[in-house]
Amino acid sequence: MKILEGHIKKEENIGIQICNSPRSPSHGHAFLEMVYIMEKSGESWVDGNKTIVHPGDYFLVDYGSTHAYAALEGNTFPIYNCLFEPEFIDRSLAGCKHLQQLLNHYLIRFRDEMLHGNPARHVFHDEDGQIGRILNKMKNEFDKKKPGYLEILRANLIEILILTMRQISLMDANRQYERYAAYVQKYVREQYMHKITLGDAAKELHVSLPYLSMVFSRETGCSFSSYVQKIRIEQSCRLLANTRDKIIDIALAVGYSDVKFFYTVFKRQVKMSPLQFRKTIRRENILP
Repeated sequence: MKILEGHIKKEENIGIQICNSPRSPSHGHAFLEMVYIMEKSGESWVDGNKTIVHPGDYFLVDYGSTHAYAALEGNTFPIYNCLFEPEFIDRSLAGCKHLQQLLNHYLIRFRDEMLHGNPARHVFHDEDGQIGRILNKMKNEFDKKKPGYLEILRANLIEILILTMRQISLMDANRQYERYAAYVQKYVREQYMHKITLGDAAKELHVSLPYLSMVFSRETGCSFSSYVQKIRIEQSCRLLANTRDKIIDIALAVGYSDVKFFYTVFKRQVKMSPLQFRKTIRRENILP
Protein backbone atom coordinates (compact mmCIF):
# COMPACT_ATOMS: atom_id res chain seq x y z
CA MET A 1 0.00 0.00 0.00
CA LYS A 2 1.28 3.40 -0.96
CA ILE A 3 1.21 6.05 1.78
CA LEU A 4 0.52 9.50 0.38
CA GLU A 5 2.58 12.25 1.97
CA GLY A 6 3.54 15.79 1.07
CA HIS A 7 0.07 16.90 -0.05
CA ILE A 8 -0.24 19.19 2.99
CA LYS A 9 2.16 21.98 3.83
CA LYS A 10 3.15 21.71 7.45
CA GLU A 11 2.49 25.38 8.07
CA GLU A 12 -1.09 24.95 6.81
CA ASN A 13 -2.13 21.44 7.94
CA ILE A 14 -4.84 21.44 5.25
CA GLY A 15 -5.09 21.05 1.49
CA ILE A 16 -8.10 21.25 -0.78
CA GLN A 17 -8.12 20.50 -4.47
CA ILE A 18 -10.27 19.24 -7.32
CA CYS A 19 -9.07 15.90 -8.67
CA ASN A 20 -10.30 14.64 -12.02
CA SER A 21 -8.59 11.31 -12.58
CA PRO A 22 -10.59 8.31 -13.79
CA ARG A 23 -9.12 6.20 -11.00
CA SER A 24 -6.88 6.26 -7.96
CA PRO A 25 -4.82 3.26 -6.81
CA SER A 26 -5.28 1.92 -3.29
CA HIS A 27 -3.45 4.14 -0.85
CA GLY A 28 -3.26 5.31 2.73
CA HIS A 29 -1.97 8.58 4.15
CA ALA A 30 -0.83 10.31 7.30
CA PHE A 31 -3.83 12.64 7.57
CA LEU A 32 -7.63 12.67 7.37
CA GLU A 33 -9.37 12.95 4.01
CA MET A 34 -12.80 14.12 2.88
CA VAL A 35 -13.91 13.07 -0.61
CA TYR A 36 -16.90 14.77 -2.26
CA ILE A 37 -18.24 13.44 -5.57
CA MET A 38 -18.89 16.40 -7.88
CA GLU A 39 -20.03 14.72 -11.10
CA LYS A 40 -20.68 11.24 -12.47
CA SER A 41 -20.81 8.00 -10.50
CA GLY A 42 -18.01 5.72 -9.48
CA GLU A 43 -16.81 2.90 -7.29
CA SER A 44 -15.14 3.70 -3.99
CA TRP A 45 -13.18 1.24 -1.87
CA VAL A 46 -12.43 1.98 1.79
CA ASP A 47 -10.61 -0.82 3.60
CA GLY A 48 -11.66 -3.20 0.83
CA ASN A 49 -15.38 -2.43 1.10
CA LYS A 50 -16.82 -1.29 -2.23
CA THR A 51 -19.57 1.32 -2.49
CA ILE A 52 -21.16 2.90 -5.55
CA VAL A 53 -21.05 6.67 -5.08
CA HIS A 54 -23.00 9.34 -6.95
CA PRO A 55 -22.83 13.13 -7.34
CA GLY A 56 -23.43 14.77 -3.98
CA ASP A 57 -22.15 11.79 -2.00
CA TYR A 58 -19.19 12.33 0.28
CA PHE A 59 -17.27 10.44 2.94
CA LEU A 60 -14.40 10.67 5.39
CA VAL A 61 -11.31 8.46 5.30
CA ASP A 62 -9.71 7.82 8.68
CA TYR A 63 -6.07 7.36 9.64
CA GLY A 64 -4.91 3.83 8.90
CA SER A 65 -7.56 3.20 6.25
CA THR A 66 -6.89 2.33 2.64
CA HIS A 67 -8.82 4.03 -0.13
CA ALA A 68 -9.24 3.74 -3.88
CA TYR A 69 -11.77 4.90 -6.45
CA ALA A 70 -12.62 4.49 -10.13
CA ALA A 71 -15.09 6.12 -12.50
CA LEU A 72 -17.88 3.84 -13.70
CA GLU A 73 -17.67 5.30 -17.19
CA GLY A 74 -15.57 7.80 -19.10
CA ASN A 75 -12.15 9.21 -18.39
CA THR A 76 -13.11 11.79 -15.78
CA PHE A 77 -14.33 11.53 -12.20
CA PRO A 78 -14.22 15.02 -10.64
CA ILE A 79 -14.11 15.13 -6.85
CA TYR A 80 -13.33 17.65 -4.14
CA ASN A 81 -10.46 16.30 -2.11
CA CYS A 82 -9.93 17.91 1.31
CA LEU A 83 -6.92 16.66 3.25
CA PHE A 84 -6.35 17.87 6.80
CA GLU A 85 -4.64 17.05 10.04
CA PRO A 86 -6.53 17.22 13.35
CA GLU A 87 -4.24 19.98 14.66
CA PHE A 88 -5.64 22.22 11.94
CA ILE A 89 -8.84 22.32 14.04
CA ASP A 90 -6.94 22.94 17.28
CA ARG A 91 -3.28 22.69 18.23
CA SER A 92 -4.19 20.55 21.22
CA LEU A 93 -5.05 17.78 18.73
CA ALA A 94 -1.43 17.31 17.68
CA GLY A 95 -0.86 13.57 17.88
CA CYS A 96 -4.53 12.72 17.32
CA LYS A 97 -4.75 9.78 14.91
CA HIS A 98 -8.45 8.94 14.95
CA LEU A 99 -11.49 10.68 13.47
CA GLN A 100 -13.73 9.96 16.47
CA GLN A 101 -11.20 11.54 18.82
CA LEU A 102 -11.35 14.68 16.69
CA LEU A 103 -15.16 14.70 16.78
CA ASN A 104 -15.12 14.53 20.58
CA HIS A 105 -13.15 17.79 20.70
CA TYR A 106 -14.82 20.71 22.46
CA LEU A 107 -15.03 22.75 19.23
CA ILE A 108 -17.25 20.07 17.66
CA ARG A 109 -18.82 18.37 20.69
CA PHE A 110 -20.19 15.20 19.13
CA ARG A 111 -19.67 12.66 21.88
CA ASP A 112 -19.23 8.92 21.25
CA GLU A 113 -22.71 8.09 22.57
CA MET A 114 -24.22 10.40 19.94
CA LEU A 115 -22.48 8.69 17.02
CA HIS A 116 -23.24 4.94 17.38
CA GLY A 117 -20.46 3.77 15.09
CA ASN A 118 -17.47 5.05 13.20
CA PRO A 119 -18.47 7.99 10.95
CA ALA A 120 -15.71 6.90 8.56
CA ARG A 121 -17.91 3.88 7.74
CA HIS A 122 -20.72 6.07 6.35
CA VAL A 123 -21.32 7.52 2.91
CA PHE A 124 -23.22 10.78 3.37
CA HIS A 125 -25.32 12.65 0.83
CA ASP A 126 -25.46 16.42 0.37
CA GLU A 127 -29.24 16.73 0.01
CA ASP A 128 -29.44 20.50 -0.54
CA GLY A 129 -25.95 21.18 -1.91
CA GLN A 130 -24.82 23.00 1.24
CA ILE A 131 -21.68 20.91 1.72
CA GLY A 132 -20.68 21.41 -1.92
CA ARG A 133 -21.10 25.17 -1.62
CA ILE A 134 -18.94 25.26 1.51
CA LEU A 135 -16.25 23.20 -0.20
CA ASN A 136 -16.32 25.56 -3.17
CA LYS A 137 -15.78 28.52 -0.83
CA MET A 138 -12.94 26.64 0.86
CA LYS A 139 -11.29 25.94 -2.49
CA ASN A 140 -11.42 29.66 -3.38
CA GLU A 141 -10.01 30.67 0.01
CA PHE A 142 -7.26 28.07 -0.22
CA ASP A 143 -6.25 29.13 -3.74
CA LYS A 144 -6.26 32.90 -3.09
CA LYS A 145 -4.71 32.74 0.41
CA LYS A 146 -5.92 36.16 1.47
CA PRO A 147 -5.20 37.29 5.05
CA GLY A 148 -7.14 35.15 7.52
CA TYR A 149 -7.80 32.36 5.00
CA LEU A 150 -6.76 29.61 7.43
CA GLU A 151 -9.22 30.88 10.05
CA ILE A 152 -12.03 30.89 7.48
CA LEU A 153 -11.05 27.40 6.34
CA ARG A 154 -11.07 26.20 9.95
CA ALA A 155 -14.57 27.59 10.52
CA ASN A 156 -15.79 26.06 7.23
CA LEU A 157 -14.33 22.65 8.06
CA ILE A 158 -15.87 22.63 11.54
CA GLU A 159 -19.23 23.53 9.97
CA ILE A 160 -18.98 20.63 7.52
CA LEU A 161 -18.07 18.18 10.29
CA ILE A 162 -20.97 19.29 12.48
CA LEU A 163 -23.46 19.16 9.59
CA THR A 164 -22.15 15.69 8.74
CA MET A 165 -22.46 14.40 12.29
CA ARG A 166 -25.97 15.81 12.38
CA GLN A 167 -26.77 13.44 9.51
CA ILE A 168 -25.61 10.50 11.64
CA SER A 169 -27.84 11.65 14.49
CA LEU A 170 -30.80 11.78 12.07
CA MET A 171 -29.90 8.33 10.70
CA ASP A 172 -29.88 6.94 14.24
CA ALA A 173 -33.23 8.61 14.98
CA ASN A 174 -34.74 7.08 11.82
CA ARG A 175 -33.45 3.63 12.79
CA GLN A 176 -34.99 4.10 16.24
CA TYR A 177 -38.31 5.04 14.62
CA GLU A 178 -38.16 1.91 12.48
CA ARG A 179 -37.44 -0.28 15.52
CA TYR A 180 -40.34 1.20 17.49
CA ALA A 181 -42.78 0.83 14.58
CA ALA A 182 -41.66 -2.76 13.97
CA TYR A 183 -42.15 -3.57 17.66
CA VAL A 184 -45.71 -2.20 17.62
CA GLN A 185 -46.56 -4.10 14.43
CA LYS A 186 -45.28 -7.34 15.96
CA TYR A 187 -47.17 -6.58 19.17
CA VAL A 188 -50.44 -6.16 17.23
CA ARG A 189 -49.94 -9.31 15.13
CA GLU A 190 -49.37 -11.35 18.30
CA GLN A 191 -52.06 -9.76 20.49
CA TYR A 192 -54.81 -8.66 18.05
CA MET A 193 -57.32 -11.10 19.60
CA HIS A 194 -57.09 -9.33 22.96
CA LYS A 195 -57.99 -5.83 24.13
CA ILE A 196 -54.82 -3.91 23.29
CA THR A 197 -53.80 -0.26 23.39
CA LEU A 198 -50.85 1.72 22.13
CA GLY A 199 -50.33 2.82 25.71
CA ASP A 200 -49.42 -0.77 26.64
CA ALA A 201 -46.74 -0.83 23.92
CA ALA A 202 -45.46 2.60 25.02
CA LYS A 203 -44.98 1.28 28.56
CA GLU A 204 -43.02 -1.71 27.26
CA LEU A 205 -40.78 0.58 25.18
CA HIS A 206 -40.47 3.17 27.99
CA VAL A 207 -41.56 6.04 25.74
CA SER A 208 -44.48 8.46 25.93
CA LEU A 209 -47.78 7.61 24.25
CA PRO A 210 -47.85 10.78 22.06
CA TYR A 211 -44.28 10.13 20.88
CA LEU A 212 -44.97 6.50 19.97
CA SER A 213 -48.20 7.48 18.22
CA MET A 214 -46.27 10.02 16.11
CA VAL A 215 -43.52 7.52 15.28
CA PHE A 216 -45.95 4.76 14.33
CA SER A 217 -48.03 7.03 12.10
CA ARG A 218 -44.91 8.38 10.42
CA GLU A 219 -43.45 4.94 9.68
CA THR A 220 -46.65 3.08 8.67
CA GLY A 221 -48.81 5.83 7.25
CA CYS A 222 -51.76 4.88 9.45
CA SER A 223 -52.90 5.23 13.04
CA PHE A 224 -52.53 2.48 15.63
CA SER A 225 -56.30 1.83 15.73
CA SER A 226 -56.46 1.59 11.92
CA TYR A 227 -53.61 -0.91 11.92
CA VAL A 228 -55.32 -3.04 14.60
CA GLN A 229 -58.55 -3.11 12.56
CA LYS A 230 -56.59 -4.06 9.44
CA ILE A 231 -54.90 -7.04 11.14
CA ARG A 232 -58.13 -8.18 12.79
CA ILE A 233 -60.06 -8.09 9.51
CA GLU A 234 -57.27 -9.92 7.70
CA GLN A 235 -57.43 -12.66 10.32
CA SER A 236 -61.23 -12.81 10.15
CA CYS A 237 -61.00 -13.28 6.36
CA ARG A 238 -58.62 -16.17 6.92
CA LEU A 239 -61.07 -17.81 9.34
CA LEU A 240 -64.06 -17.18 7.06
CA ALA A 241 -62.20 -18.78 4.17
CA ASN A 242 -60.78 -21.78 6.03
CA THR A 243 -63.34 -22.72 8.69
CA ARG A 244 -67.08 -23.20 9.11
CA ASP A 245 -67.11 -21.29 12.40
CA LYS A 246 -70.05 -19.01 13.04
CA ILE A 247 -69.45 -15.38 12.17
CA ILE A 248 -70.14 -14.32 15.76
CA ASP A 249 -67.45 -16.74 16.96
CA ILE A 250 -64.99 -15.43 14.38
CA ALA A 251 -65.67 -11.86 15.47
CA LEU A 252 -64.91 -12.81 19.08
CA ALA A 253 -61.82 -14.80 18.04
CA VAL A 254 -60.22 -11.79 16.35
CA GLY A 255 -60.90 -9.38 19.20
CA TYR A 256 -64.37 -7.92 18.55
CA SER A 257 -66.78 -8.18 21.49
CA ASP A 258 -69.24 -5.95 19.62
CA VAL A 259 -70.38 -8.03 16.62
CA LYS A 260 -72.25 -5.11 15.08
CA PHE A 261 -69.05 -3.08 15.09
CA PHE A 262 -67.21 -6.05 13.52
CA TYR A 263 -69.73 -6.06 10.64
CA THR A 264 -69.27 -2.31 10.16
CA VAL A 265 -65.47 -2.47 10.05
CA PHE A 266 -65.45 -5.59 7.87
CA LYS A 267 -67.78 -4.07 5.28
CA ARG A 268 -65.77 -0.83 5.23
CA GLN A 269 -62.51 -2.67 4.54
CA VAL A 270 -63.62 -5.61 2.37
CA LYS A 271 -66.54 -3.83 0.60
CA MET A 272 -68.92 -6.68 1.42
CA SER A 273 -70.37 -8.33 4.51
CA PRO A 274 -68.68 -11.34 6.20
CA LEU A 275 -71.44 -13.62 4.91
CA GLN A 276 -71.06 -12.32 1.34
CA PHE A 277 -67.31 -12.80 1.60
CA ARG A 278 -67.72 -16.43 2.70
CA LYS A 279 -70.22 -17.12 -0.12
CA THR A 280 -67.81 -15.59 -2.65
CA ILE A 281 -65.01 -17.78 -1.37
CA ARG A 282 -67.20 -20.87 -1.67
CA ARG A 283 -68.28 -20.02 -5.20
CA GLU A 284 -64.63 -19.86 -6.15
CA ASN A 285 -64.22 -23.38 -4.63
CA ILE A 286 -61.71 -22.17 -2.08
CA LEU A 287 -63.83 -23.61 0.71
CA PRO A 288 -65.39 -27.05 -0.06
